[in-house]
Amino acid sequence: MGPDSKQIGFIQNGTVPKYLSIFKPYSRDTAIFQGYYGLSCPSCKSWRIEQKSNLHCIDCDCTFQEKTISKCSHCQIPMYKEKLLHIVKTARCENCNTEIDLPEEIVDYARS
Repeated sequence: MGPDSKQIGFIQNGTVPKYLSIFKPYSRDTAIFQGYYGLSCPSCKSWRIEQKSNLHCIDCDCTFQEKTISKCSHCQIPMYKEKLLHIVKTARCENCNTEIDLPEEIVDYARS
């Protein structure tokens, strides 16, 4: 018998550090879909990253800093660093063509 919906909630929010492999995000897309930040841990490569004051890995307890924009406010498509370069050049989302004004620190990050 598998976990019930309450146990699944505990697994997803990190209350239970050990989890079935079926709940392990394997890419940026699955991590974002499951409510995680969308970056992998630099120590253990886990995608189960949450944002507190810094970014925190649920699996290895590593804390680190990174910058990213998670998704377009209009179409909700994830915006990875490579997608940000298109927005820097055109000031528009590549997917929905909505105008986006990025902060200067994100522009610098995209160009790095």
